[in-house]
Amino acid sequence: MHTVVPAPCDGLLTGYFYLGQTVVRKFLAFGTLGLALAACGGEPEPDRQAVARGEKLAVNCSPCHSLKSRSEGIGPPLLGVIGRKAGGYPGYDYSPALKASGISWAPEQLASFIQNPVGVVPGTKMALSPLSPQEASDIVAYLRSLD
Repeated sequence: MHTVVPAPCDGLLTGYFYLGQTVVRKFLAFGTLGLALAACGGEPEPDRQAVARGEKLAVNCSPCHSLKSRSEGIGPPLLGVIGRKAGGYPGYDYSPALKASGISWAPEQLASFIQNPVGVVPGTKMALSPLSPQEASDIVAYLRSLD
């Protein structure tokens, strides 16, 4: 005998499929499944302590970068940087090296870059004192909290 697994939203279901000895109802559309998964947790809550540490450290970024607006400074704005293509902020004069890097600013990639900009993209305009991996991670946590 098979066990039927109840679904969270009976009105949005179309049938059943077997998972071992269990019958599972399937969703009508993947979008519905995405909504159900989002309701079950989605992206984890940011580490509030890391965000607070990152906010304090990011003060050192503000002489060159706008943190809470999309206006340019000496460098491009950092609001919305996560997920942005490196060298992709419209109107900013990036180095040819950064434009050609092919990098998209995933959190891990951005943390690596701000630890050692010239080591990650030789020829970049970005100059920065060395940061520890923890400091870079905290700054990225703060930047993520702004989006």
